[in-house]
Amino acid sequence: MKDLIFVVLLSCVVLQLRGEIAVTNSFIDRLKKTVSWEVVSYEDSIFRGWTVDEIKTLLGTEKESMLLSPDDESEASLNLPENFDSRDKWPKCVHPIRNQGHCGSCWAHGASEALSDRFCIKGTDVIISPQDLVSCDPHDHGCNGGGDTTPYLYLTAPGAVSDSCFPYVSGNGKVPACVSKCVNGEAYKKYKCSIGSVVVKGVTKTQQEEIYNNGPMSTSFQVYKDFLIYKSGVYYHKEGEFLGGHAIKVIGWGVEGGLNYWICSNSWDVTWGDKGFFKIKMGDCTIMDRAVACTPSI
Repeated sequence: MKDLIFVVLLSCVVLQLRGEIAVTNSFIDRLKKTVSWEVVSYEDSIFRGWTVDEIKTLLGTEKESMLLSPDDESEASLNLPENFDSRDKWPKCVHPIRNQGHCGSCWAHGASEALSDRFCIKGTDVIISPQDLVSCDPHDHGCNGGGDTTPYLYLTAPGAVSDSCFPYVSGNGKVPACVSKCVNGEAYKKYKCSIGSVVVKGVTKTQQEEIYNNGPMSTSFQVYKDFLIYKSGVYYHKEGEFLGGHAIKVIGWGVEGGLNYWICSNSWDVTWGDKGFFKIKMGDCTIMDRAVACTPSI
């Protein structure tokens, strides 16, 4: 009996040290009964066994004080479609889903991925290195998070190299030193935003027009615990604590089941969500309260 009590007490101490488990079977079962979007099974959840504190290390994006562009609905002039997906308009230019790993580098992935797609749309097919931003951007904080607009300061000057020049290796939470030459021996070249081209859009119609004309944008939003177990459909927050800010890439929009939504590309690998993508209800979780992009310097 004493041995049993000791084991129970030891288990409680271990759980206390590890922290609260973020995803549980009971939480998943409860959500399945209350939301219209599809919930992942417990066995298939990539966050099974992760603690809340471990999840929070992935979510380090903050909204800084950079002012919004003075846009309003009257600035939107196009008659835009009800449904739009950049993968249909530019099928070769929406690059594959990335995996940030155990590093709060979503801010670097969102900005670099949006700019990579825009370079491709302009005729230069390059994948810009998120590692360059994580290791070298003085405005942000590597694996400890960053801003939703400040990465574009770095992408304007000095710019970032290609992913093949400086591959992403911070999935283990460690940040290597900034490099001044390519690890694979290729020519060291920086890819940049054109000076003065960064736009910050805060109105749905102007955001849609920007994406329709020029390609994906990056944005940030508030992540709650139920977002971790999203699989498909149009996500909206229903239950669970706030975990942190997260940056992603937005590639389109649409309407489904009476809900207007944004189509987004995440950086949690293809094993999360709808092969790495997700739909989220417009206006939910501060999604797209402002979105950022720039024009590639060709």
